[in-house]
Amino acid sequence: MGSKSLWTIAVTGFLAVVFLIVAMLLALGSLEQTPAANRIRLAERVRSHFKFESVGAHVGPMDGRTVLLVSYETTRDSKYNVSEQNREMREVAEFAAAQYDDKDRRLIDEIRVKRVEVRSGGCWQRRLVAYHTAPNPHRTPLLRPEGY
Repeated sequence: MGSKSLWTIAVTGFLAVVFLIVAMLLALGSLEQTPAANRIRLAERVRSHFKFESVGAHVGPMDGRTVLLVSYETTRDSKYNVSEQNREMREVAEFAAAQYDDKDRRLIDEIRVKRVEVRSGGCWQRRLVAYHTAPNPHRTPLLRPEGY
């Protein structure tokens, strides 16, 4: 094999690698603006702001409405204080409404929060679950023709 054919193989391989890198960057750039990326970004913002252990976000139809569901797990001891739990879930709902993507935020009818408090440790863990539902303050009503 001559040095000319080695150079041809090396240059072709280098160009293929460069092409793959550019294609991957373009694909990642388009994934950045998907609804799934918006939900992941929202879950990460909620987790870092409130210092929760894990957070999940989902947007979809529930009971005929478009709902943003934020569920989180915390080890903070609420001492069974329901008003404290409700205050925390209300703050999470307000924060999630404010932080969700601007374009899609107005399409959500309500925000539902699921709070899971993990108590104790080891084999004797107990999970206390609480729910909170709030209307979306950023919702823009649909314009309907008169008579509907």
